[in-house]
Amino acid sequence: MNDMPAVFGPDTIIIRNNDVPVTPVDRDLVVLNLATNVAGLSAMIVGGKVLWLPGFGMAAANVAGNQVGARLAIRFGGRGVRPLLVVMSFALTVKLLADPRNPLWSLF
Repeated sequence: MNDMPAVFGPDTIIIRNNDVPVTPVDRDLVVLNLATNVAGLSAMIVGGKVLWLPGFGMAAANVAGNQVGARLAIRFGGRGVRPLLVVMSFALTVKLLADPRNPLWSLF
């Protein structure tokens, strides 16, 4: 299988290989996604609302996490990814529900 990145967007990557061709609709969605993200970032920059240092730190952590996750997924496959997904989803749910500022607590 010859995997080659076909189209890159900040939130979406579509991979073209011999089995699954990239359709024009997929390319259009990636371009639209990129355009809306660039427009949003531009508006935030013009408004002076961008926190550059935390943003660069988050970008670096995102790249590192994606690299580690991709390598683990290739190495262990679904056998390793599915349990990790369940554990992380459960941990995030517990964290959000335990937060005293959670709006659900105002219902009780």
